[in-house]
Amino acid sequence: MTCREATEFLTDYLARDLPAAVLREFEAHLARCPECRTFLSQYDQTIRAGRRVCAEGHDDVLTDFPEDLLTAIMAAIKASP
Repeated sequence: MTCREATEFLTDYLARDLPAAVLREFEAHLARCPECRTFLSQYDQTIRAGRRVCAEGHDDVLTDFPEDLLTAIMAAIKASP
């Protein structure tokens, strides 16, 4: 599974946009796995926080952004087809 596939799955899960059988299977796992519940909760909180920042129109979001991370992102974007 790729990062993109995992992200799409989690996005669909949080939006409740999965087939019923897939949803049941995944929630059965979550019911018995506290680590995955914690990860999913943190993932959801991160997505919500990002959406709030974007919705509020903050233009200065990158002021404390690590320069090395920004450089790596830009390099990856330039390398993509």
